[in-house]
Amino acid sequence: MENDRLTHLPDRKRRELQRAAQFLFDEFEETQKPSSPTRESAARILKLILFGSYARGDFAAICAERLGTPNASSAEAG
Repeated sequence: MENDRLTHLPDRKRRELQRAAQFLFDEFEETQKPSSPTRESAARILKLILFGSYARGDFAAICAERLGTPNASSAEAG
């Protein structure tokens, strides 16, 4: 997983996503093992796509809003 695209997330969330991605890749690899020595699979995972606040990059802002605490970007702006 490309960490440079996850820099907007807290370390804990990045680690959670890395574990989830590793699980997906491991399980996919397991299902792609040939059932016979002559069969080979060319299937592979090309991307994992995030949705919602993780993808938009406003995860921290939403969390701060729900907790009633200012996040770093709103503190800098004010």
